[in-house]
Amino acid sequence: MRQKIRYILIIFFLSIICGGYVSAGDSVLKWNASTGDVSGYIIYYGIAQGNYPFSEDVGNVTEYALSNFPLSEGTTYYFVVRAYNATGESGDSNVTIFSVPDAGDTTPPLPPQGVAGEIVDNDIVLTWLANSEPDFSVYRVYYGISSRYYGSPIPVDGTEYSISWLGADVAYYFAVTAVDASGNESGYSSPEIQKTIMPVADTQAPSVVSTIVDTIPPVVTDTQSPVLSMKKPTKGEYYFARKTVLTLSGTASDNIGVKEVRWVHAQGGSGVASGTSSWEVLDVPLVKGSNNITIIAEDEVGNTTSYNLNVFLWEKAK
Repeated sequence: MRQKIRYILIIFFLSIICGGYVSAGDSVLKWNASTGDVSGYIIYYGIAQGNYPFSEDVGNVTEYALSNFPLSEGTTYYFVVRAYNATGESGDSNVTIFSVPDAGDTTPPLPPQGVAGEIVDNDIVLTWLANSEPDFSVYRVYYGISSRYYGSPIPVDGTEYSISWLGADVAYYFAVTAVDASGNESGYSSPEIQKTIMPVADTQAPSVVSTIVDTIPPVVTDTQSPVLSMKKPTKGEYYFARKTVLTLSGTASDNIGVKEVRWVHAQGGSGVASGTSSWEVLDVPLVKGSNNITIIAEDEVGNTTSYNLNVFLWEKAK
């Protein structure tokens, strides 16, 4: 049994590249090469996220055809990739989902058309036109902080979805797909939607002067954002975890005072930290593979500062 690699930070992303029709025969699993001393890659897969009883050592390549796997028709599979060398294996890549169509139906729906995004009260509201395929089943909304690298999809029945608790001054990318009753999923909607929530400027008028003074100082609009830092679990942008929950802590300061510190997990979950100048978040739930967590500090007039932490949850080697 291979041991875990303890001295190499390996970060790579995984995707499925499909041809005109989505099927195991014309779909390819691709990933970008990991850093460090790499001897090869192992693909792990199964029918439930986080449970991968099947694996294939594919050697030192960065793509592999899904037709090489004994996949069952009408079944959805979850894939992760690990790099390895003589010392052991890395943690999981991000999770990629692939649904094998039932026999006779290998045609995916068209990608949703007319996808648009609008910022409404610091929420991102996505809308799109309804698909007309008779076997249409559900839409999937994807978003993340890098173009075409998204977190786990969000199933949506209608043609509108609102996403809250996103950090200001952070560029987010959005796309929608359509899925039919046989599990065939369309490609991403195009063009990709990109939105950034801007900090709110202080527009409050000054109070009435109750006494006469020789010189009235000019009114200064507060546009200074809070200062935000993280101490635990790391001061950097990347962290490799071995537990399914994570504790975060740090400090925040502002010229007029920090109103609150909150957190958003792109793969699911959000909340408000305890404390402000010294803040803490307990037991943030993690999914296996990639986790994108944003910490946002907001002052009394709505100016915000964001801190992005990419957490990779290690899985015990099999």
